[in-house]
Amino acid sequence: MYPLVPPPLNDTGAQSWPRQLQRWLDVNPISKLTRTQGYFVMPTFSVNVTWLGYSDIVAAFNYEGPSNFSLNGIGTLIPLNPNYLCCISWRDNNGHIYRYALWQNVGEVFFFDVPLYTGQVIMANFRLEIWSVANQAVASQSSSLTLYTSVLGKQDYRWATDFVLVNPDTISTNFSVGLISTQGLSPQLAPAGVTFGGWLRADINVAGSLWTEKAGGSTFFTANLAAGSNIITTTDSTIKNNTEITGPLPIVGPVQSSFNPADIWIMLKYNGDGKILVLQGTSTLSITAGILYSDGSSLGNTPLTIGAWYVIEWWNFSGYVQANIWEVNGLMTNKAYSSNVTGVSRTGSTNLWVGYAAGSASINVTDILVYSQILQAADQQTNLNYFMDRYLAQFALPFVWPVGSYSQPNSPSFIPLNNNNIPISGNQPIESIYISSGGGVLGAG
Repeated sequence: MYPLVPPPLNDTGAQSWPRQLQRWLDVNPISKLTRTQGYFVMPTFSVNVTWLGYSDIVAAFNYEGPSNFSLNGIGTLIPLNPNYLCCISWRDNNGHIYRYALWQNVGEVFFFDVPLYTGQVIMANFRLEIWSVANQAVASQSSSLTLYTSVLGKQDYRWATDFVLVNPDTISTNFSVGLISTQGLSPQLAPAGVTFGGWLRADINVAGSLWTEKAGGSTFFTANLAAGSNIITTTDSTIKNNTEITGPLPIVGPVQSSFNPADIWIMLKYNGDGKILVLQGTSTLSITAGILYSDGSSLGNTPLTIGAWYVIEWWNFSGYVQANIWEVNGLMTNKAYSSNVTGVSRTGSTNLWVGYAAGSASINVTDILVYSQILQAADQQTNLNYFMDRYLAQFALPFVWPVGSYSQPNSPSFIPLNNNNIPISGNQPIESIYISSGGGVLGAG
């Protein structure tokens, strides 16, 4: 930061060994001796950015230094037209985050307070954070930035140069909690005391206009289900990029008229009202204004949400019909339609229609499972475990953060407090947590 000053030419002793200066005895006029300064460097970087409508942490450099400090000369540090916001932060042993922006007003959007750095104390373990700003597809720094600190060396500039206080760790770009990968669970295919009728899944055996079973043989389905034209499939990011059938509806196929499909499961995305399942000759499951109906009788009064995915169990037992509904969300919330309505035996159905030519619902479908009797609670849970495992992006507990995604904590003994136990130098904790699976951000911890 300061130019080197060579020792005076007539000071022969200083050329061989730095002398201890006794200014009142010094024969060389020295107006001012300035001690060397410690600094650290933020390396160059370039990371891709997806603008989410708010600032998101996209990279960070962690440092584990020998001492606390404050920064000097920040005003000369700001890059010309930066495409990111740089913050400096540290955390205490209680998880409190102290965060300051090194510059502002470059397009950042925060929903929590990030004050401008004005000389506050920074603890020994800290990090430099790169935050996204509006309308920037890349956050980058083409030349390294050198940040000088208040930490001084033991020698003046005649005998030493500025020194590196601490070097950065490798750049961190992953701040997401890990998701549980699909474990490959299966639904209940052999329930005790119940005949399994068959299982269709959208990613299996969909060819042209035909959809055949994944498992089940010829217990209930006697041939392929077929659409009027080629069945259309796509993937959906909201269900872990699994395959779904989007149409055309109806998809229809012959079934064994001697089989009683008393318990039918379907996972669907509700896009509009109409007929969902039709057992030709016996029973119909439909939806009106978001409410499920069986043969024209309402099964409850909680409307479904347009665009949401649901697992529906539609069963007939001892002359009564009921539906259980689980929304495919983080908790598989059971809407538990409790209204029993009078039903008829489903034995004698000649076709199963997914949708119906006259009055088809607007739905997308992933799975259909058929059983001869209502499943017991343990078997129902087996099916739910399958749907959660395959279609839900679940977090592992406890949360395991990627290495380098947060800075090392600082011992409380290093934090300067006033008489009211409040950090001095304007430090105020900003408590936050960052959880991402491709989704939103609540801050950065």
